[in-house]
Amino acid sequence: MTDAGRRVPRTGRGERTRDELLAAATDVFWDKGYLDSRVADIVERAGVSHGTFYTYFDSKEAVLWAIASDLNEALTRTARGVRAETGGDEVAAIELANRRYLEMYLANGRVMRLMEEVASFNPDMRAARHSTRVHFVSRTTRSIERMQAAGIADAHLDAAYAAQALVSMVSHFAYHMVATPTSLDLDDAVTTLTRLWARGLGLSLDGGAGGTGGAGGAGGAGGASDGGGT
Repeated sequence: MTDAGRRVPRTGRGERTRDELLAAATDVFWDKGYLDSRVADIVERAGVSHGTFYTYFDSKEAVLWAIASDLNEALTRTARGVRAETGGDEVAAIELANRRYLEMYLANGRVMRLMEEVASFNPDMRAARHSTRVHFVSRTTRSIERMQAAGIADAHLDAAYAAQALVSMVSHFAYHMVATPTSLDLDDAVTTLTRLWARGLGLSLDGGAGGTGGAGGAGGAGGASDGGGT
């Protein structure tokens, strides 16, 4: 990713222009496909000049990276603070993180699918997605280990393997909800994923205090490409 993709507007007007370019690029990438899209298509959709575009980005790839970076940052925020908000209730924290993650994923379904498309042929995007997954799996592993040490989670589980499985469950389920025609209900999805997560770790569904639990993994910025495929 180039530095141009990271340019930060210094004024409110600049921020609005950058956001308009990102929105236009998302529409163009979705309509034409990333490979067939051109900078000319983006500026036409945004109603700005080429000069304005290059004030913020140096290429369509830089726009893509900015879109991906903004969304990944938003996804990672979905799990922050859930433990404090739920008073240390382990299952409630997992449920809240799962809900926020799915809501964010569904609200940005087109971008998530776009990232999947690009990751299928772009090694840099694939590596970036994998790096994001590694981050959240590691955080979830540490959470499980803390719960095991506290006597809350099943001590016989391999924490690293459990983290891989649980993070994959939520991220792949989320991708399925946006990538295929489905009538799956958000509330039912949250409830089911949470019960599977909690029971998989041996947590009591009555709640209880403990470590951060599965919230970190449920909030991973992961589409299916994080794990190397759907």
